[in-house]
Amino acid sequence: MVVLFYDFNYRQFLIQTWIPWNTNEISTYLLANLFVNTMIFTCQMAHVVFASVMLTFTFQISAWITILQRYLETRGPVDQKIYKYHETLIHIIIDYNKIFSGPLYVETLCSSLWPCGIAMTLIRMSQGSGCREDKGAGLSNRLLTTAVTGSIQAELQMERLHESSYMSKWYEETPKVRRDLLILMTRTTKSITVNYRLFVTFDRECLAKIRKPWNTDEIWAYLLANVYVTIMVLTYVLVLAMFTSVELAFTFQTSACLKVLQTYMETRGPADQIIYQYHDTLIQ
Repeated sequence: MVVLFYDFNYRQFLIQTWIPWNTNEISTYLLANLFVNTMIFTCQMAHVVFASVMLTFTFQISAWITILQRYLETRGPVDQKIYKYHETLIHIIIDYNKIFSGPLYVETLCSSLWPCGIAMTLIRMSQGSGCREDKGAGLSNRLLTTAVTGSIQAELQMERLHESSYMSKWYEETPKVRRDLLILMTRTTKSITVNYRLFVTFDRECLAKIRKPWNTDEIWAYLLANVYVTIMVLTYVLVLAMFTSVELAFTFQTSACLKVLQTYMETRGPADQIIYQYHDTLIQ
């Protein structure tokens, strides 16, 4: 509010957001601030609720796996309750994936738009609009961080369960018990990761590739992050342009070879051996 009465030409919000109306007047500027603050509060509340439910599921899965591990070590693979608990655990994991995979997929797509927002901010800064750095940059990928944390916790517990099932005296059991234990061991080898329809997997490797590698609170770190994002975007554009150029070159070359083959077939007939040589070259 001090900025409001000191220099009204400099309009600052908590996050750099596009406002669909003019903010030159005091009333419209206050309305824009109210809109931005409401949006931030709503997003933060949704994040807290989503993270709480996700951590609840994570702790529930971890508790089930711990119980299975203790039963397997104390009672042995003969107890049929172990396999019932394991079946219940599989259903919990399926529900976990159904609930959280879709929102996390949307959140990842929204986080991927962060470089575009930075580029727009730089454009507005170059035009002298007085925009500051993006205060909301540190809010990205929080849901993804929570998902990765829960996924790692469940995955570690599942590895311990697999170790306990392998260390049991399975060779002294009956064939039926061996079969059930083998099924349990096979299911525990599959890693527990949140995925979206088996195509998009949220794990540590993916997180390391999309997270920013440093803090952007300081001005020098912010400028360095902008340089990093700009280089990343330019590299992606150059690679895409090179790939498109090579693809178009191959397409035009293939089209030209087909036209030459068609012309030779119509003029010289199938007796010319050059046609078949060109055909072999085209296949290669």
